[in-house]
Amino acid sequence: MSKPRGKARKTAFVRKKSKKRDSKGDAPRIPRKLNPKEARKILGNVSADRSLWIVNGLVLRNLQELLKALKNMNDLTFRYHANKQRNDFYKWTKEVIGDMKLAKAMKSARTRGSAVKKLDTRVKQLKKILK
Repeated sequence: MSKPRGKARKTAFVRKKSKKRDSKGDAPRIPRKLNPKEARKILGNVSADRSLWIVNGLVLRNLQELLKALKNMNDLTFRYHANKQRNDFYKWTKEVIGDMKLAKAMKSARTRGSAVKKLDTRVKQLKKILK
């Protein structure tokens, strides 16, 4: 009489869960480096109709203008654009600029200072790719 093999077979097909799976449950994505063309596009100007309009009247067309505006804007203006109901900086960097890494960082920024720091770091990374 042989040993039952059912238990051994069950454990043979158990898949180890990875911490980083995409929304569909597929294998984790390997981050890839941006090439200079992509970095130039992210740092470049957007068309006038896709600009980010700030409540104080500024119209921003690229990340460097956003960085300068964030450094100079007051906290009340920042809170108008980034609060529990909406986050215009996240939405603009995701949908218009097309930089998901920066968009995630902007989504998690709770203060103007942290947004400036995250944006400044990303702009420096992108400029380094262009060199």
